[in-house]
Amino acid sequence: MKGISPETIAYACKGGVERVAGWLEDGAMSIALVIDDIQRRHGIHGGTAEIGVHHGKFFILLASLLRDGERGVAVDVFEDQEFNLDLSGNGNQKIFEANLRRHLGDRRQVDILKADSLELSTADVVSRAGHIRIFSVDGCHTRQHTFNDITKASEALASGGVIMVDDIFNTEWRGVLEGTLDALAQTVELAPIITGHNKLVLCRSSDLAMYVQELGEALQRTGIHSPALDAPETTRIGTHEVMTLELPCPGDLLMERVVSLPTGSSVETAINLHSGFSVAESWGVWTDGSEAALTIEVGNIDHCADYRFRVYADAYYSKRSSKGQVANFFVNGDYAGTAYFNEQIARPYRQFSVPGSSLRSGKNEVLVHVERPTSPASEGVSDDPRKLGLALRRIEIYRRLVPDEWYHRRATR
Repeated sequence: MKGISPETIAYACKGGVERVAGWLEDGAMSIALVIDDIQRRHGIHGGTAEIGVHHGKFFILLASLLRDGERGVAVDVFEDQEFNLDLSGNGNQKIFEANLRRHLGDRRQVDILKADSLELSTADVVSRAGHIRIFSVDGCHTRQHTFNDITKASEALASGGVIMVDDIFNTEWRGVLEGTLDALAQTVELAPIITGHNKLVLCRSSDLAMYVQELGEALQRTGIHSPALDAPETTRIGTHEVMTLELPCPGDLLMERVVSLPTGSSVETAINLHSGFSVAESWGVWTDGSEAALTIEVGNIDHCADYRFRVYADAYYSKRSSKGQVANFFVNGDYAGTAYFNEQIARPYRQFSVPGSSLRSGKNEVLVHVERPTSPASEGVSDDPRKLGLALRRIEIYRRLVPDEWYHRRATR
């Protein structure tokens, strides 16, 4: 992902969000980041807004995504709790404003509206921030309020904008799902894109195909593979079958791909195969024997950064063993990781963490130790005498934009 601000990284990835009271899954932030990435690439502009900001836990993330010339609008009843009919939050404007200053500094891109959303007009939002590209609905969770808030959010949407509805399947507040179903039934131009992490993402029906296609491409760019994109689980919402998407924490999304190299014979790449490989084929190459060596040409390496090696490969499984296949990877002499392959578990790739200090700008040596290379001829499967191990298709290298140390620190708190 490119164009992510330092404020977004500090808030979403370096512990800022944990200092704001409220309820928010890491994966919900990741969904917002993926949506923002898609919108940037399609030139979709507009403000960000939220009804029901509480202390700002999600709104601060949305405000951090604002670009030059864009504005945000925060709507909440705050201390006027007589309008909080279902007690779904307990906002405080002073705390909210203090959190904004703490995490975003003196940004004048945000307007605060203290109001019951039933009294809010579309003009109240648009006059302050223009049309909205990401509109979060997390206000009063009654059926009436949810229907009202989604309807007004849809009227304020920018071209290509989305609405993110919170607590869509929370059984404590069934009014959210009921109000959403009412809005979808009466606002035919809205369609659900995905659900996940307690959120439902809606867009205009005319934008649905674009978002569905771009979700897969956006995750590929960031180096994340989601099984939901291969064999999607769906949830029925009204007349719609909606894909469920589970994403990792934002730090795992914020990676920049620096190398993506096929190993097949049809493409000349910066991968050089040395000992232990068979003849390259159009799809890739087999390892032949218990050890295989290759070199990868990489540009300038940031030795202070953390990298991910991603190996796209399958394995040859001996008919005489149920143990699957195991391969150990070494990069420039340092152990990188172990890849396990099993016929019962299909995974598109295996991934290892490699510190920048282990990499070189230029040629990097990769050594693969295969534990159980097997000849098909020895098992009577065919007359192929090669001792097959891994069917290597592609190697990718990603640079993490947020160092691993932040996650180690977070995990040990």
